[in-house]
Amino acid sequence: MDFSDFRDQLDSAENRERFFAGIPKIKAKDTDKIEIYQLFIQHILFSLKENGKAAIVLPTGFITAQSGIDRKIREYLVDNKMLAGVVFMPSNIFATTGTNVSILFIDKTNKDKVVLIDASGLGEKIKDGKNQKTVLSREEEQKICQTYGQAGSGRFQRGSRLR
Repeated sequence: MDFSDFRDQLDSAENRERFFAGIPKIKAKDTDKIEIYQLFIQHILFSLKENGKAAIVLPTGFITAQSGIDRKIREYLVDNKMLAGVVFMPSNIFATTGTNVSILFIDKTNKDKVVLIDASGLGEKIKDGKNQKTVLSREEEQKICQTYGQAGSGRFQRGSRLR
């Protein structure tokens, strides 16, 4: 899909509120590639109800970006106290991509807590066809969920590193 065919439609006055942080640029040599997750996150934020919640899987680079659209979205989440948590997942959690991912938790009713969990050390690396992926055991999945739940209830005050 050539995103240059409709990028200007997205970057219009009627979409300014929805895409408050901006529309990603299209790479000159790769018109079929765009940082679509940036549009996706902004659309989710725009669409959330007053007490809405969301969980989004996105590249971990979003969390550490020092400038651009990623930073503007993060600042919006923090300034509006909507960021409820981040879980850093193990590398190769998806067999078809080497992109490191995190899960971003958004809660429009969250006013005072952000839970940070580093689960990057969990999982077992296995071969999946030509690809290698990391698979979490049921126990590890439960550990992540329980840690997030306990931290959100006030039982933990800081980020947690799971092993």
